[in-house]
Amino acid sequence: MSTSVRTSTASRRQFLAATGASVAAATWKAVPGRNATCGGASSTRSCSTGANPAGGGSPAGGSAGSHVRRNRQVIRYTIPHNKMLPALKGVPIVVLTSQTTHSAGELFAIVMQAHRRATVIGMPSAGNVEMVQDFRLPDGSLLWLAVGHYFAPDGRPMENLGVRPDVVIAANWWRYSLSDDPHIQRAARVLQSLR
Repeated sequence: MSTSVRTSTASRRQFLAATGASVAAATWKAVPGRNATCGGASSTRSCSTGANPAGGGSPAGGSAGSHVRRNRQVIRYTIPHNKMLPALKGVPIVVLTSQTTHSAGELFAIVMQAHRRATVIGMPSAGNVEMVQDFRLPDGSLLWLAVGHYFAPDGRPMENLGVRPDVVIAANWWRYSLSDDPHIQRAARVLQSLR
């Protein structure tokens, strides 16, 4: 059984809120010119200035990967054809990752990388991309259980493997201010070279 899921405006808003849009705004200001740097704090070292797999992705559309559930059900995610945000057309994008990047941050990074829509810079991500489902127990408590694992658009399993950056920088991002962060400095150089 296969289910196709298209991202919606609501899910894009939730994605942006969950991945640290305020940090994206700060990194946007840190890099002059018409570029997008995606970075983050907290548990997701990846975020967006408006780019997301549906909006900033491949103009031709295509796969955003899939989840395979325990019951072998395949849920395929697709990028709608020609749904790129007009403001991001032709804009170079960098996504920053670290060993604490997980979940939606990893999905965003791998989809953007797979569609050659972004350069990924940083450390390999956590590989924590399973699909979880909540189950209400008789006593009223909730059990959150992994029920599926994610495969990248090219079919590679991502669980426990994570995103492999295009440019590896072996530094702990949280030890630096935004202006001194070697990941952001490298992102700025990459973005300048792509203009």
